[in-house]
Amino acid sequence: MRVCIYGAGAVGGYLAGRFSTVPDIELSLIARGAHLAAIREQGLQVRDKEAGDVTVRPFAATDDPLTLPPQDLVIVTLKSTALASAAEGIASLLGGIDSVAVFVTNGIPWWWNHGLPSANQVQGSHPVDPDGALWRYVTPDKAIGCVALSSNRVESPGLVLHAAFNQWKLGMPTAGRAGAALSQAAASQLHGVVTLWQSAGLNVEASNDLRGEIWRKLLVNIPNHSLGSLTRLSTDEIYRDPGRVALARTLLEEVVAIAAAHGWDLGADAVDRTLRHFQPNGKGARPSMLQDVEAGRPLEVAAVFDAVRALARHQGVRTPSLDVVTTLLGGLNEGIVSRAR
Repeated sequence: MRVCIYGAGAVGGYLAGRFSTVPDIELSLIARGAHLAAIREQGLQVRDKEAGDVTVRPFAATDDPLTLPPQDLVIVTLKSTALASAAEGIASLLGGIDSVAVFVTNGIPWWWNHGLPSANQVQGSHPVDPDGALWRYVTPDKAIGCVALSSNRVESPGLVLHAAFNQWKLGMPTAGRAGAALSQAAASQLHGVVTLWQSAGLNVEASNDLRGEIWRKLLVNIPNHSLGSLTRLSTDEIYRDPGRVALARTLLEEVVAIAAAHGWDLGADAVDRTLRHFQPNGKGARPSMLQDVEAGRPLEVAAVFDAVRALARHQGVRTPSLDVVTTLLGGLNEGIVSRAR
């Protein structure tokens, strides 16, 4: 079976380590720059205290997907900021009738509108896919969504460290609203992918309501990404200050209201439950967007913030706190991108 990890950085590198242990897989990696050069020279080193260290020696490591044969499974772990420009490359790997791409992304994914009534869709162009390249070349029918809870980082070129967590939920865009039944073919395809991931030692579940899982992860991402990036504080430091906790609470209340307006009830205790989780936990944890700030990489503002605000506007939900942090993060991102040119 041919499996390609498109974006073998922190998360993709960790997945490469897990999939490299599965027999009868021809594993290819797409990476770039010094990281790619190190992988070609010495393999991809993955350090994992839970599952054990592994050196991945892939069938192929390249920065050009057109050099690879069609794949059975493509696992896309690119940041949402790089997805649209990679649309044709991803599509070039999906040559088989049963081939599929799993998108491990943050925020509101590019396929969100597929199967939803217009009242619950992102209106106009999706911030992650403004020209519709992913929709046009990859198509939602070839996509499986993934919500991940896994903390990893690229320590140096060719070296990925798995810090914590190994939780993954996979679902089909065609599932639409909670409880919507999948076709037999879609359910069979999802089952096959989940089984493969389980064979790699990944704690993965199939979800028939992946959009609900996305809303629940946004309860984590919206306050932690915004407050971490704007203050440069770790998660435990964020929640030491009553003023920051109050702002996080307001952001969480707004996310809950947006989700409810679109038909997803996150629970009456969603805000308190989320705050209880983070106030005593996360010692030294640095949200991925803060890591991007520190590394001078573009920020996932469009997927995590702009798209959520677009959904709020469509249902007339007021989001004053979300508006402020989104504006500030947009300016921060603009400066980062400008300096990188």
